[in-house]
Amino acid sequence: MLEDVVRKVEVALANGAEILLFKVNTKNYAAILSSVLRYFTSFGEGIYVSFNKPCRSLKRILSSSGVNVEKLVFIDCVSREYSYEREEDCIYVSSPDPVHIQVALKRAMEKLNSNHKFVFFDSLSTISLYKSKESMIKFLRQVTGRMRAEGFTVILFTLSGELDESTYAQVFLMSDEVIELV
Repeated sequence: MLEDVVRKVEVALANGAEILLFKVNTKNYAAILSSVLRYFTSFGEGIYVSFNKPCRSLKRILSSSGVNVEKLVFIDCVSREYSYEREEDCIYVSSPDPVHIQVALKRAMEKLNSNHKFVFFDSLSTISLYKSKESMIKFLRQVTGRMRAEGFTVILFTLSGELDESTYAQVFLMSDEVIELV
């Protein structure tokens, strides 16, 4: 199945997709996430926006699954409220507030030198815990528009059933390719 995921990504990119939406089940979430990141870090550099795990944990988990974390800049929306030790190549924001994330994205973008750049959002529904769904959609529209203009590929990850149908439909519409693995 993981080879199939990479083939789907390759086809989507070859067809000009810039915004990829992944809808996966909880059972395969970690394996698919790692597979996608291994693929993108094999030829480019990226930004990993984490709404669920601290940077230190992510680096350890991703490294152990073969992801080249040296090619990633992390935006950690989790650790700031706790007293975790700070990591290099990690930008800490106080919460998953869209304004703070946009500022952090700008800083992270300046750290990348590759011709192939991407930004990876893990996972969308956490934003809606802090802001309304309308704010989340507005944020995603702004970010995806800016990333397209800057030549980035945007990878949006969501769990199956994580977003209500109306919100999912809005995210679906702004995506170039939807890869459902449920």
